[in-house]
Amino acid sequence: MKAVVYPFSYRPAKRGESTMVEVYATLIARGRRKINQIPEQLRDAVLVVLNERGLDGEGNPVQNLTEQ
Repeated sequence: MKAVVYPFSYRPAKRGESTMVEVYATLIARGRRKINQIPEQLRDAVLVVLNERGLDGEGNPVQNLTEQ
């Protein structure tokens, strides 16, 4: 039986993975971690959570061009 390969965005989450994404996003938001310190397989998901919170990969607010 061949293994099914999912692209990252469609791959089912492993047990506890979404929780770790939230933990890493919170650590970045609080200035305790930078995106390059996050495990590679979770970086894209962490960036999505940070963008939803209005932050970049360093935990800085993203300036929206429509707000200027």
